[in-house]
Amino acid sequence: MPDPSAASLLQIAPNDYPPFLDICRCYHTAALSLGMTSRVVFLGVTTSRQDADFEYLNNPGFKDTARLVASLKREVSDHQGIVLCHRHRAYWVWLRSRLKAHKVVALAHEFGFFGRVGRRLAWWLLARDYLAGAVSDAVLAEHSRTTSRTLLLPNAIEIEIPLLDRNAACATLGLEPDRINIGLVGRLHPKKRPDLALRAFAVLASRLPDAHLVFIGDGELEGELRSAAVDQSVTFCGRVKDAATTFRALDVLLMTSTDEEAFGMVVLEAMRAGV
Repeated sequence: MPDPSAASLLQIAPNDYPPFLDICRCYHTAALSLGMTSRVVFLGVTTSRQDADFEYLNNPGFKDTARLVASLKREVSDHQGIVLCHRHRAYWVWLRSRLKAHKVVALAHEFGFFGRVGRRLAWWLLARDYLAGAVSDAVLAEHSRTTSRTLLLPNAIEIEIPLLDRNAACATLGLEPDRINIGLVGRLHPKKRPDLALRAFAVLASRLPDAHLVFIGDGELEGELRSAAVDQSVTFCGRVKDAATTFRALDVLLMTSTDEEAFGMVVLEAMRAGV
């Protein structure tokens, strides 16, 4: 059994965009399995993936820290257990709220958590009892240059969620099951380099006519990619709810991210689906 003083988990995340909803759900399930109580609070607005078990403070943006702090304090009081803050914004709002907890973990999902001088000073002066969590060894190594109070918390996935079979997954994504479907899953963002995937596929397609490139996700580069993909065997699926359940539609998962990618959740999900 967990320490009675830490027998509850409160998670705070900026929003329920990928991967936060899935990650929060995973920790929520784990906490309940340990006999802990669990609560998840999203600072932002709800999306189409809203989870009825979790709470949303419905702040339309994240620039107004005072507003975020006020909305958090209206819904949350001092916490006798563990507070897990996902990303810097959630950690900063909790810190500024001056709410107390048994233990606070500021979990970095990407590099640069302490990249600014002001962030390092705030950590040294105001967050002396907090732990700096990291989702990968590389992020942990970066943390160690600022603080010795570190904790490795690799992302995890729930393996109990059922997967669609090949035909059902292809039908969901609008793909043909008898083609070689190569998928890039995630935001269409420069950090993910979807343009590199498209250029590479143009070379591959000339040698492998049955190949088909699939983008699962949306983002700022979608329009540019669609224009460049004219006359190619490419499908844009947009944001897909519970996308991991459709991975058996893919024959290959393609990762073209830069080294700014701290942890590739889709790799775990593809491994689980046998891709």
